[in-house]
Amino acid sequence: QPVSRGTLAAIDGLYRELGGQVLGIIPHDLTQDVGGELVEGLMNIVLGIRQQYREVKDWEQADALRRQLTELGVVVEDQPEGATWRVERGGG
Repeated sequence: QPVSRGTLAAIDGLYRELGGQVLGIIPHDLTQDVGGELVEGLMNIVLGIRQQYREVKDWEQADALRRQLTELGVVVEDQPEGATWRVERGGG
C-alpha cells in the first residue's frame, strides 16, 4: 500500500525539524556531506520500486513516484538499460 504524499511530507518535516534544527545532526546538503552514498542508495531503492510497478504495468503508481521525485527536483529518465536520475537545482 503506497504512503500518501501528506504522510511523507509530515515525516520529512519532523525529521528535518528534530534532526536538523533541534539536534543539528542532519547536514544541509546530503550529497556533499555523505558523499552521495546515502542519496545514491535511497534512489536505487526508489527506482527499484518504480521498476517493479512498471513490470506489472501499474503505470499510475510508477508515474506517481516519478511526479513526486520531480517535485523534489529529481529528474528520472527511462533508458533501455534502466532508469537514470539527476538533481536539477533551482528550476525543478
